[in-house]
Amino acid sequence: MIQRVTKIVVLLSTIGLAIPAQAQAIPSACEQWFKAVEICTQSAINMYERVDIKTAKDLRQSFKVLQSARSKVRKAIVRIGEDAVAERCTKSEFINGMNNALSAVTVPLIFSNALDAKCQGSINSIVH
Repeated sequence: MIQRVTKIVVLLSTIGLAIPAQAQAIPSACEQWFKAVEICTQSAINMYERVDIKTAKDLRQSFKVLQSARSKVRKAIVRIGEDAVAERCTKSEFINGMNNALSAVTVPLIFSNALDAKCQGSINSIVH
């Protein structure tokens, strides 16, 4: 599962958003997905810290990769503009990748009865 999350996040960072420049605010079309995946990944880390330390460690690494992808999105805004980045975050390639990343961390939470209100709320706030 953890390798799958990392691969998905790396894929997302290569869909044309990985461009060097200064940091910028992320458009809401992108931010809603990053926020949900980050919040739910943290929930999964919290759960696995009690039952499987190796998986928790792997999830922490996936979280760092996700934060790197977020940073690349900010940098892309400077080069191609906020509207262009927002448009890319509404495309099925981005949405499917983020949905897969979200599913990879939430399914174990659901089956462990550990899906918390913060994670659930962030999922419910996604508009697409």
